[in-house]
Amino acid sequence: MDSIMISGADGFLGNALCRKFCRDYQVFALVRNTKTLKRIGDLVNQLELVDVNTVDFSRFFSEHNIKATIHAATNYGHDGSDIVSVVDTNVMLPLKLLQSSSVVKDSIFVNTDTFLSKRPVDHLYGHLESYALSKKQIVEWFQSWNGPTKVVTLRLEHMYGPSDSNVKFARSIIQRLMQNEPSIALTDGMQRRDFVYIDDVVSAYALLLQNISKQKPGHTVMEVGTGVSTSVREFVETAKALTGSNSELRFGAIDRRKNEFPESVANTDLLSELGFAPKITLAEGIQQIIKSLN
Repeated sequence: MDSIMISGADGFLGNALCRKFCRDYQVFALVRNTKTLKRIGDLVNQLELVDVNTVDFSRFFSEHNIKATIHAATNYGHDGSDIVSVVDTNVMLPLKLLQSSSVVKDSIFVNTDTFLSKRPVDHLYGHLESYALSKKQIVEWFQSWNGPTKVVTLRLEHMYGPSDSNVKFARSIIQRLMQNEPSIALTDGMQRRDFVYIDDVVSAYALLLQNISKQKPGHTVMEVGTGVSTSVREFVETAKALTGSNSELRFGAIDRRKNEFPESVANTDLLSELGFAPKITLAEGIQQIIKSLN
């Protein structure tokens, strides 16, 4: 059984990846605290927990012959995180992991990126500027990589699903609708996003690991989404209909954030060549979140 390491294993994406891969791989789950697990506590007998604060990466990779590394850890700069912490998680940690993985023959490193990094540096999303900048910078580092490990960056569009943070847009708005808040202030909702369900995102990682031999040396960027954009307004109106909410939707009551994308949609051509085909519709994905909140 091949060994893989997943950073950010207790996060929204990392948790879903661990649940997928622990069936067929020996999974080393890299976390910042092995004692306070929020999402993968029920998987401790199926995973090997690794403390990011104490592990000797080079030695660990060599001893366990880790063939694939998935960097899913991320720091958004929320909760009082300073710039140094953001850079440590989003830039320094993946560089350490990549360098350590190079001691293993025929290995692959999978980086997780965000659609926010597609913007020029002087037009980064103001709300998450340090996060977007750090994600952009690590991709630039990978572009100069000439080591033996293959590097693939999966650039995710607007991922959503159950077990995500309560402050994230999709879960937050659905929760407010289910609570029948009398009035919900929103932007005009005309900005368009490629909403991609967590299970479809995980399937992209799985396809990639199944096709390591097809990946070129060096660094490759693959975009992950449905290939179709939906307006935020349509997302919210669909969620209201599916929840049966009585909330008043006040579109246009608040301004958009600085440098907000008018539209973002994935070009899935490279992933499609591997057989990637998203299966979960927007309505089905919203229904899954509603089910998880009931």
